[in-house]
Amino acid sequence: TLDESSYAQLSKKTCPISIDNDSIYSIVTYNIGYLSGMTNNKAVIKPKKMFDNNLEKVLTEFKKVNPDIIAFQEIDYDASRSYNVNQEQEILNLGYPYSAKGVNWDER
Repeated sequence: TLDESSYAQLSKKTCPISIDNDSIYSIVTYNIGYLSGMTNNKAVIKPKKMFDNNLEKVLTEFKKVNPDIIAFQEIDYDASRSYNVNQEQEILNLGYPYSAKGVNWDER
């Protein structure tokens, strides 16, 4: 679970930025279902390897598309159900310098 003070947050990450200086922005929205794949609503064991593979698939797609802005739904921040991986941070490691977070549900 997250501290309530981090439910709405803007962050800046230090990383190399490549800007094309054009006036066209690409935006992608993606419900990653906390990387659980088709097991999201099933009472089955979800091995860490499955989450790792699904994360790699997501990262591969974003490398191909290379959007300027990504909007996520169902992303986990250090949640036990997804093996305490900060999924936002993993995606930011692709080189996105900014992030904004709005949490609307947190299991307590």
